[in-house]
Amino acid sequence: MDLEATKNLSESHTTGNYILKSKLGESSFSTVWKAENKITGGGVAVKQVYLSKLNKNLRNCLDCELNFLSSVNHTNIIRLLDVFEVSFPYPFE
Repeated sequence: MDLEATKNLSESHTTGNYILKSKLGESSFSTVWKAENKITGGGVAVKQVYLSKLNKNLRNCLDCELNFLSSVNHTNIIRLLDVFEVSFPYPFE
């Protein structure tokens, strides 16, 4: 992993049931965070998608991806645990 892509948060940020620990990576449309589930204490990845940056086609693709991931249970496919929306400004960045 590229160390420059991992940014430790100076403060603890919480969104939904997750405590964000560090940034794992980012693109033009999203950021992926290493996080901890507040309830179970388990490690998770939280993908922050910037909906305002998505055109209609990309929003449809995101909807399809979420529908697929919520319906599949396979060891070689990442498991979708939760989907939630937060209002702008984002509580973390």
